[in-house]
Amino acid sequence: MSADAIRELHQDLVRRKRRAFFSALPLLLLAAYAWAGALTDPRRFGGLALFAVLTAAMIGQIGYHWWTLRGTDPMLLYERESRDAAGHPHRARRVHRAELIAHEARTARVVPAASLALTGTIVAVTAVQFIATPTSQWLAAAGLLKPAVKAGQWWRLLTYSYLHGSIMHIIANAGGLMMLGRLIETYDRRMRVPLIYLFAALGGSILSTLTFPQSSVGASAGILGLAGYLAVNAGRPASEAPEWIRRKMLSILGMTVLIGTAAYSFIDNAAHAGGALTGATLAFLLGPGRSSDPPDRADAFGAAAALVLAAGAVFTIARLL
Repeated sequence: MSADAIRELHQDLVRRKRRAFFSALPLLLLAAYAWAGALTDPRRFGGLALFAVLTAAMIGQIGYHWWTLRGTDPMLLYERESRDAAGHPHRARRVHRAELIAHEARTARVVPAASLALTGTIVAVTAVQFIATPTSQWLAAAGLLKPAVKAGQWWRLLTYSYLHGSIMHIIANAGGLMMLGRLIETYDRRMRVPLIYLFAALGGSILSTLTFPQSSVGASAGILGLAGYLAVNAGRPASEAPEWIRRKMLSILGMTVLIGTAAYSFIDNAAHAGGALTGATLAFLLGPGRSSDPPDRADAFGAAAALVLAAGAVFTIARLL
């Protein structure tokens, strides 16, 4: 790879890190609220202190990586880490600059059309929810109300995933969906994104209905399904996704468990677990795909899933209005 290409990709990586840092800053407000609640009422909200600390640490780590990366000479960094990878096999598990540059180069060639379409659909429905529906009504209209589901309103098993509790909630979920969906579209089959998301959202809502009595909204179960899928398939011999993606997915899932444990009073951990387990199960059933493979039966199922998600969005908007 030429020096100009390395420098250009390095600058693109710096820009991505900067965007990730500033996109995560709104979560500091949520962490501040959690910390304030833990201080004012430790008996009820003491568990939120861990969530506040973990969130602040995560944002600080992102900011540190961006700041140190921007002041580093890309050629020196590339050469040093290439030497380390060649001369120290025991360090091979680390993500080196060469791997990141190869990843950035591959990502730059992919337009994540399925992820963009799915994220745009969810954001559009959430916008209707915030703008056109009073806060006191949207949960009753399309949220995951467990008694209503058990009474026969099964469509709530999907419509809940288009709704969100706050602006920060939809921002965080939209960012997570784009990040994980882009990884799948870069290294796997594009139509796996709607397929995995749909079944994970349903798997999460079913497990939540069976085990968690409180009402729920949000796309988190479907998003964690994508993480579960990548955690199983990345690094497998038949997969194009590198092994470091698996480690990243496992860290995301682990962080989700820690946050869910700290904030169990208002986070639907059952939906999160159901979504992640569904995504992992689909990874075993479908196996890893390659972006260059010809269309297969799973692509047809993915297209059908995309149509179901589009119809679900229209139905949810009709319920909200």
